[in-house]
Amino acid sequence: MSIELNMNAQHQLLTKKDNEFIFYLPSTNGVNKVLKNWAIKAGIEKYLAFHCARHKFGTLLASCETVIYTISNLLGHSSLLHTTKYVRVSEELKKRAVNSIPKLDYKV
Repeated sequence: MSIELNMNAQHQLLTKKDNEFIFYLPSTNGVNKVLKNWAIKAGIEKYLAFHCARHKFGTLLASCETVIYTISNLLGHSSLLHTTKYVRVSEELKKRAVNSIPKLDYKV
């Protein structure tokens, strides 16, 4: 799979030194332990794990009005059913969708 890097990711790559990791990720469990410690230090009581990044990525794409098929492909899903579990529709997106209906001219 190939994913285009946005300008933020490209900037991180340009500012790093040769052979320097952007993130040191020892293992999934190791990452989750680090995230849990960061959350505790930040006073965040919500469950936080590496997998949350996939949900956030999907949700951010949806909030930018990316087509669900594109989101599904970027997340590497074989089915839209999987993607719908990741992408949570925000209240703002719902409001935008309803308000996108054009005004109708009523003639009495």
